[in-house]
Amino acid sequence: KNKGFESFLIEPYVSHASVDERYLSITRDANGIVLRTSHQGGIDIEGQADSIEAFEINTHTNWGALTDTSGIETKQLKAIINSFNANFFTFLEINPYVIHDGTLSILDLAIEVDDAAQYLVDTWSADDLRVAPRSFTEQEKQVYHLNETSPASFTLQMINPDGAIFLLLSGGGASVVVADEIYSAGLGKELANYGEYSGNPTLEETYVYASAVLSLMIASKAPHKVLFIGGAVANFTNIEKTFAGIIRAIDEHAKELKKQNVKITVRRGGPHQEAGLTNMRHTLERHGLLGDVYDPRTSIGDAVSTAVKGAQP
Repeated sequence: KNKGFESFLIEPYVSHASVDERYLSITRDANGIVLRTSHQGGIDIEGQADSIEAFEINTHTNWGALTDTSGIETKQLKAIINSFNANFFTFLEINPYVIHDGTLSILDLAIEVDDAAQYLVDTWSADDLRVAPRSFTEQEKQVYHLNETSPASFTLQMINPDGAIFLLLSGGGASVVVADEIYSAGLGKELANYGEYSGNPTLEETYVYASAVLSLMIASKAPHKVLFIGGAVANFTNIEKTFAGIIRAIDEHAKELKKQNVKITVRRGGPHQEAGLTNMRHTLERHGLLGDVYDPRTSIGDAVSTAVKGAQP
């Protein structure tokens, strides 16, 4: 509790020898459900990968073999799988568990769910989800509220408040690619934030989101700061409209950004990209903030490589 945790599980102790501890996990991927089990459970399971056996769960599953391997009765295994499906679990791990006289005792268990499924179930809600305690900036709270009240999507998470590289990205795929490129360049510790906007947000919504990112950037104590505004080629997001919201935010923060010698690099494509990119270039030139502006003819990787050079002393 002194470390900030608010939720606890208190369970009866089951006396057992460490050699009796077993491991079981269930994962869901594009091919279906896979159950993995091992006779060697406990905290050292990651070093016992060779002991883990995998079983695909489908109409051809050999339940007898799975019961023999795991020690768990077929009826119980099927109940676990049914619960996994009914509650939209994406991952389940029982580590360890022990079998005494045919009785299953679960000593520790963790579950991950698809949180979008909270609208489809009544057995759990967002209040049941547990995350490591951390404080949120006012900007993160603002973006969370924006996401809750908009049909578009917005996420923002601070990684290093005093980082040198800030991101203002559109699209989940592009955000992953950009973060990977930054880490590949050896600048992972300089990455300040992670997140994205998508789903054709309005000009006003994009302005609010961009303002949140820019205010965090200005507050950073990094001596050399860059902003990368990027994304893949949008299917239906109006580039001119969303860039108008970002430009409005840049106009409001331009004086402080210029004072800190911030450089902004842009790479984006999609509907009305010509007008959007042209307006963005003119804005950055006018304020003395231009790193460069790229259309889809330049890869995201090349654009990121150019942008992050300004974050290095």
